[in-house]
Amino acid sequence: MNGLLRAGVIADGRERLLAVARARYPANPAFAGGATTENRPWLAASGIRPDAGLLPTLPARFVARDDAVTAVRDLLADPSAGAVVGLVGMGGSGKSTLARAVVHDPAVRATFPDGIVWVDVSALPDTAAVVAAVLAAFGDMAPLLTVPEGSERLRRLLAGRACLVVADNVWRVDVLRALPLSGASRLLVTSRNRDALFTDSTVFEVGPVAPDTAWRVLTAYADYPESELPAEAADILAHCGGLVLALALVGGMVAEGRPWANVAERLRRADLGRLAGRFADYPHPDLLAALDAGITALPRETAERFRELAVFAGRGPVPAAVVVQLWQVTGRMDDLDADDLLRMFARRCLVQIDPRADTVGVHDLLFDYARSGLSGSRLAELHGVMADILVNRWGGLAQALPGLRDFARLDLVDQYGVGALVIHLLGTGRRDLVEQLLTIQWDTGTGGVENAWYATHESLGRTGDYLGDIRAAWADVESETDAAFTAGRGGGGIAGEITYALITGSIASIAANIPPTLLVRLVADGLWPVSRALAYALTNPDAASMAETLGGLVVEVPFDERRALVQQALGAAASIEDPYARADALGALSVRLPAEFLLHMVDAAITIEDPRRRVQVLADVAVRLTADERALVVRRAVRSAAGIDPVPRTRALAYLARCLPAAEARPIYSQAIDSALTIDDQHAQTRVLAGLAEHLTLDLVRQTASRAASLDPPAKAAALAEVASRFPSDERLLLLEQAVDAASAIDDPYSRTRALTVITPHLPTNLLTRAATAATTIDDPASRARALADLAECLPSTGTAPTSEVPFPPVTRLDGDQIPSRMNAAPDSENELRRAVEAAETAASAIKAPYFRAEMLGELAAQLTADERRPLLARAVDAAAAVDDPYSRARALGAIAPYLTGDLLARAVAAAAAIDDPFSRVHALTAIALAACRSGASPAPALWRTALRSAAQVDRRSVTAVLPAVLAHDPQTLVRRARESLHQVQRWWP
Repeated sequence: MNGLLRAGVIADGRERLLAVARARYPANPAFAGGATTENRPWLAASGIRPDAGLLPTLPARFVARDDAVTAVRDLLADPSAGAVVGLVGMGGSGKSTLARAVVHDPAVRATFPDGIVWVDVSALPDTAAVVAAVLAAFGDMAPLLTVPEGSERLRRLLAGRACLVVADNVWRVDVLRALPLSGASRLLVTSRNRDALFTDSTVFEVGPVAPDTAWRVLTAYADYPESELPAEAADILAHCGGLVLALALVGGMVAEGRPWANVAERLRRADLGRLAGRFADYPHPDLLAALDAGITALPRETAERFRELAVFAGRGPVPAAVVVQLWQVTGRMDDLDADDLLRMFARRCLVQIDPRADTVGVHDLLFDYARSGLSGSRLAELHGVMADILVNRWGGLAQALPGLRDFARLDLVDQYGVGALVIHLLGTGRRDLVEQLLTIQWDTGTGGVENAWYATHESLGRTGDYLGDIRAAWADVESETDAAFTAGRGGGGIAGEITYALITGSIASIAANIPPTLLVRLVADGLWPVSRALAYALTNPDAASMAETLGGLVVEVPFDERRALVQQALGAAASIEDPYARADALGALSVRLPAEFLLHMVDAAITIEDPRRRVQVLADVAVRLTADERALVVRRAVRSAAGIDPVPRTRALAYLARCLPAAEARPIYSQAIDSALTIDDQHAQTRVLAGLAEHLTLDLVRQTASRAASLDPPAKAAALAEVASRFPSDERLLLLEQAVDAASAIDDPYSRTRALTVITPHLPTNLLTRAATAATTIDDPASRARALADLAECLPSTGTAPTSEVPFPPVTRLDGDQIPSRMNAAPDSENELRRAVEAAETAASAIKAPYFRAEMLGELAAQLTADERRPLLARAVDAAAAVDDPYSRARALGAIAPYLTGDLLARAVAAAAAIDDPFSRVHALTAIALAACRSGASPAPALWRTALRSAAQVDRRSVTAVLPAVLAHDPQTLVRRARESLHQVQRWWP
């Protein structure tokens, strides 16, 4: 879209685009002030867009369905159609091909200028991996621990953008819930089932094609002139029922040399009863007949090679070289013969080959057909073959896969294997090999060890795939645990669950333990490859630290990769919810990014809500720009300053003026002085004018100096020092002496230090001695050291001063409702106890704040018998669940957890699991699980598993806090295994 706008292909495109943006987002400062290139030269700078070259290509013999493409295009552009448009139809009707045609339509691409991304979903998707793929396409490469986290990141990333996400082959509505698109963005879904969409989704039914289109499809795939079609072609057409896949399959048979009559006879002979048994849920026999005809026409060995492709189901496009290696083992074929066979399958439309990527795709119905033709354990055997190919290629598990250590030499087959080996091992049913793979370690050469599988993914920039492997292995051992509990054996895969929780928690912890400056320094000094530092940065749960690290690493990556990294850094900063923290993160980036990317920073800076912080960041950017660029940015910042209160506005304008050459700065200083003169508070006005002394008239300077005498000592010292330079030497010395005296009279150590720091640069040598005396008499050692260090900078022999510390603001405690005091003394009789409890219950129930009400009801319940306490506990759980603040809800649930059982415990778990903040959620779930453990009974797996999974999303320490509840099932065995696992992960990730 940017290219079209720059080239003028769209008449007045830039102005029209901004006009729409201003109408839709009138409050957004990014669209204020018109759309001219004079005041918005950075307009072309935009966020990362998905690479259009990665979209799936159209089939080589594609036949257009123009009416269908037009209809879908109109639905996507129609705001009333909603955010989700579904292409629904039976398998083989051409849904995916239609979706491909839609994304290649120029009008659709113009409708979604922020990009189009395509994700393959499948019947049993890893939803987190689907969301991560979409995030990565738009530049967010950070590994994803949970689906809700990814959905929230996606919501923020795509806010205000116009993009299209295509989810192909969706079977469950959960996938749609994980892809929250709004505004001008759309989600295009292909599915066999209407139930896989939201009830209010707009549906376009993809049915059989019209007869004329069917003829064109058949002739295209048969590579046969329509005018020369024999009579049997009509019979074949009737058998295909207008289904595009069926037409392509039978056309491919003809193109390979099969006579028309032979193809027609094979369709007639298809055993539909047998096929219906193999595909009980598929309602269309015509396509089944075409499938069967296409495969049964193959020689037996060739058909077996096709069925072996079932081992790749759910993997998306697979490198052709991987398929060739499989057949070299199973069919004892050489590489050329295997490649020829693959190309023959493509000509018969049994597979699709992407010539650009040299990858192989198979329609899911053909996968189903291939899988249904495999005997008993054959699919597991094929998974074993693929696993052996990959493991042996890398030197074997027992030898710790030495072939993976040279990351730079890994080719497409290796890349496939890194992403697929765990799935193939799980397909063999060998959990032990999966655990062995995921716990292999390598010596680092410095006396330590590292997890080999993680190090491989980390160096390839695929930490997200590593987490996908952990999720798959974790889910597998969970099923083992569930089966063991169902059979009454207990234990099961709990040890494996502990291991994978500790690994996941460690991944969540590691980046947070390394300061951004250290990560950048490790790369700059050549101690770490940049890929490793990026992997750590992208796993950091703190967005501000992630942004700072990515910004620092920009200069370390190849030039053509820098823009993407800049956008990731800006995206991380923009994702920070707290506006002040977000502004701080953007401010830190403004001084880190290379100069060539500073215009990207401008777009981010003008979205800062706080005008003062916005001006400061813009000024920090402006000072590093070229003269022409700087003037434009400063003018934008001056406009932003207009809405600020006079005192900060004056200071902001002065700050901006200092970024410009003298001639350009003069009018901005004049605006600053005019702003200062509007300040009502005379003391505040005096302090601000003193800072502008260099640009004031002499009369105004003298007036400011006179007023400074009435200020408090810190302000007086600063003001006198700043105006002194405008006076003759004798008057100047007198004013500076008064400034030193004012600073020396300050009792508070910190305030005296600050005052001395301000005035010291203005002092002549003879007054520096008096300032030094004032500094040495400061009582507080830290403040004294700071003042003396600042003084040292003004002496001939200067050094580097330490970084000044910024004090944290005090935390203010908000008072809640008054809580009835506890009953410290036992009543003299049972009746008195009951009356006291009833009175306290009435008082507790009247407490308005849910947190305190829950806490008090729980304390009262503890005084009662099990039967009597239930009503109070039920109300306590309801009160705790009603607490909005995440931390307070967690504390309330933790306080009542020791008294909960049965359905009340389940309700508390649900309330805890619904807490948005991950740290508070883990706190609550852990408290509940441990309380259940202390009650004497082993907590139910559903309880500790919920806590364990939540803890793993936070950090390793949280995982270890949950472990006592998990270990209660089999302490003798599990404690040893847990200790071993913890020791391992601590060595890999100290």
